[in-house]
Amino acid sequence: MVEDRYSALLGFKYGAAGFLPDLLARVQVRYPEIPIFFADTRALAEEWTYRYLGAAVAELHDGAEGS
Repeated sequence: MVEDRYSALLGFKYGAAGFLPDLLARVQVRYPEIPIFFADTRALAEEWTYRYLGAAVAELHDGAEGS
């Protein structure tokens, strides 16, 4: 979870232009099973995390009933 906009990577002032977007692309290719999600604000990040964990619990519960 990244609490910022993707566009903020493009405006990074302390490295070569495009360094962070290139690095992020490499991480996503190397670890495709790990989602990277950009939320504009902490509130949106918390909302997404709440829903993600709720869905995970529901999936776990549904899987346990089917066993």
